[in-house]
Amino acid sequence: MKISSLFENKLVKGVFVVATGTAGAQLITILCSPIITRLYGPELFGLLGSFTALATMLLPLMTFSYSMAVILPKKESTAIRLAILSLVFALGWSLVIFIVLYSSNDILLGYFSLSELNAIEVIISVYVLLLAALEVFTYLALRKKYFSLNSKVLLFQSLLSNGLKLGLGSTLNSPITLIAITTFVTAVSVITYFYVFRRSIIETPFKMSHTHYSRALAYKFKDFFKYRTPQRLLAGLNQSLPIILLASLFGAPAAGFFTLCRSILTMPLNLIAKSVSDVLYPNISERFASGIPIFGLLLKSTLVLVLIGVIPMIVLILFAPWLFSTVFGSEWHQAGVYAQWFSVWLFFNFINRPCVAAVAVLKFEKVLLVNSIFNTGLVLSAFYLGGALGSDVTAVALFSIAGIIPQLVIIGGVLLKAKRHSKYKSC
Repeated sequence: MKISSLFENKLVKGVFVVATGTAGAQLITILCSPIITRLYGPELFGLLGSFTALATMLLPLMTFSYSMAVILPKKESTAIRLAILSLVFALGWSLVIFIVLYSSNDILLGYFSLSELNAIEVIISVYVLLLAALEVFTYLALRKKYFSLNSKVLLFQSLLSNGLKLGLGSTLNSPITLIAITTFVTAVSVITYFYVFRRSIIETPFKMSHTHYSRALAYKFKDFFKYRTPQRLLAGLNQSLPIILLASLFGAPAAGFFTLCRSILTMPLNLIAKSVSDVLYPNISERFASGIPIFGLLLKSTLVLVLIGVIPMIVLILFAPWLFSTVFGSEWHQAGVYAQWFSVWLFFNFINRPCVAAVAVLKFEKVLLVNSIFNTGLVLSAFYLGGALGSDVTAVALFSIAGIIPQLVIIGGVLLKAKRHSKYKSC
């Protein structure tokens, strides 16, 4: 099978542009990580992991997933109005989050080990708003096929973030430093995107005062609110639970080990997967709308990712503890032990990207939602059993193995539905 035969020239070019920017950003992070891990240590990484875990859980709620719908409308003005509607939702939720966190007397933040940090309620509220805006602008760029813009922003984020971590690590390596840097870099990225899209946003009348119009717009894309938002909330919960449960059951260092393990492994293995996903989503949408079968494209894309991902998985299973100790310092050996098991989960998450990109197009949100609920039960069961056995490694191992099942459900279900659709179109 020739990889060059899988995509049309425009697709290949789009994948290359996205991959180049992502690769540059990740290469910078990987090169800087051995120094950064020695400056901050597992406990501070654990606090950053808890902070981002909380934001990840809240992000789908911020825009009700309407940010993802901006790719679908035929009219540009409708897409811009969806983007603005998403930003309005995000602003409202940001205020609600601040009020809830501020009035909870640190009870909620205590579950994330963040209650001792000054002004953390404000920082979290601002950060989730910035993340929501970043998501909106990213999908706007994908709609317009501004792949180079997304790549440049990713590269700039990596340069600025790692530069600040290295520059401040020797003098300001406090618990709040990594969190403040992450928030600041996200804000700069949002400002950059807004500058690019400012004319489209300002010149498009949103008609916010027309309640009927806003309701009609939201209703037209209600599937994103009804199905994709709960699914993404569960996905965010599933992504955040390992860090939360490791911190509560085994302490902040365990959360730090998992944070480094996951961040390092997802960078190289998801490089091509994310690039392919970002480029495939708008093209799958166009093909489907034009009546062109998408099953062949999805199947071939998945098989290519299988071939790419299997070798790194084997290497990590065999050598991860030694690699982490050598590269990041001896105190990170446990992160390598985690990586041996987590690499198995990551492999299946890596190869399912084409199918995940087709979920919205094929209206597969209901199954995705049920699958996410099932996955949440598996995550909780794995860590509950690991906690009962008193072993963090056992908890991570059970989590990784159990997590394969929902991945296979998505891949098999989407391919089956795409194949049925292709047969229907050919009749």
